[in-house]
Amino acid sequence: MYSFNVEQSKGDTQNLVIIAMNEMGLDVQGAVDYVGDLIRARIDQYVSEKYLLPSWGAEVDAQVAQYVEGLEHWVIGVLHWSFDSERYFGLEHARIKQDRIVTLLPLDTSSLPAGDSTIVEDSSCPAPSEPEPLLSVEPSKTFSMAACSSSPSTSSIL
Repeated sequence: MYSFNVEQSKGDTQNLVIIAMNEMGLDVQGAVDYVGDLIRARIDQYVSEKYLLPSWGAEVDAQVAQYVEGLEHWVIGVLHWSFDSERYFGLEHARIKQDRIVTLLPLDTSSLPAGDSTIVEDSSCPAPSEPEPLLSVEPSKTFSMAACSSSPSTSSIL
């Protein structure tokens, strides 16, 4: 979800926010809220179900507990890295970590190829001269990721 803005600006459609917009007819904020709810539900499910693991004996239980803790550190690390680096939010990363308000980047069509040279082109169906974006967003519009951190199990990790 955090990569959405960068990906949409490059015309990349392999992002759950973009998929939710296209498949469910949601606007940007609706899709971000929907994906945030999905993520929050999955984290909440994990938190409640990790206590339901069966016992395999002291030695294996200790190994499983260590593995589960490693999974938690990995998820938390990715969250912190996403906000503490400039990869997804540029120079605004610290502010966005605080207020969760993101300004949409404009679509950069220079990064979109006019035609993929690995595909054999059919002369009866010429490639368009300008690539058609699969997603249209209004540059400079903002969206909020505030809903993504309201869960008791996730709010403390951000």
